[in-house]
Amino acid sequence: MSYEISDEEKLKIAVHFMLSSPPGEINEVLTDVRVLLDNDNLLNQTALSAFREYNKTQMYATELPELDYPLLITEYGELSPNTYLDPRSKRVYSFDHIQQTFSGEFREAESSEIFSAVEDYRSAIDMAINQYVFEYFADHSATVYEQKGKEIVICISAKKYSPQNYWNGTWRSVWKLNIKNGKVKMKGTIKTLVHLYEAGNVQLNTLKEESVDVTVSDPESTGTSIAKAIFETEHKYQKALQLNYLEMGDTTFKSLRRKLPITGEKVNFYNIYSKKIIGQTSNNKK
Repeated sequence: MSYEISDEEKLKIAVHFMLSSPPGEINEVLTDVRVLLDNDNLLNQTALSAFREYNKTQMYATELPELDYPLLITEYGELSPNTYLDPRSKRVYSFDHIQQTFSGEFREAESSEIFSAVEDYRSAIDMAINQYVFEYFADHSATVYEQKGKEIVICISAKKYSPQNYWNGTWRSVWKLNIKNGKVKMKGTIKTLVHLYEAGNVQLNTLKEESVDVTVSDPESTGTSIAKAIFETEHKYQKALQLNYLEMGDTTFKSLRRKLPITGEKVNFYNIYSKKIIGQTSNNKK
């Protein structure tokens, strides 16, 4: 009995594949999805929204026109489906989600689109965080936002693509805190995603939630304190990941196979080889 898949179901499957694309590989996945659907009109109905969701989830970053720093595509800076706020320049830029580039068109942000209650803190934290990622990350980007209620949101994104060696990877972290004098709790999430595909299809996908205390005083000292706390927490997590996967070869992977055959005895390969030679000799005599 055959089962006909509806167009709606096909679109859901297509979107799932696209949103599950490994870092830097959504265009390759789109090519495969196009072949599977065999219906460009159907694919065009969802491609733009899928790319938009993917770019935000991956916190995609690209250089701003005429400026010497990149801007992250995140939910915190999104003003409309294709316009994003740059908190540093106070400009709003148009972004092409399919081409993954800024169009060059921008306008000055309106007063209703920006918050200035703790702008001096946001600016100082932005400077300290960008210094941190410059020192410790490859192909790095960081954007610091001010949200309603004096909340600061720090977004860090780094990527390393090596398709010639069949792997790509990203590091993404988001940290949030409220600006008020004294000790405050800063909460964060750290995500890593690495895709290895030389002789198979293996992905490392991790999510870690953290919470650290930081001291809020003057803007400059606060920025330094926050950057130091994030560095120490992320560095500790990175070292734990490295240690875990170095040890995995001697523990987890070895536990996936038997140390001995089901008989509980070691295989005597010498006897097997001897019997094979005797059998061949007997057959030749016949």
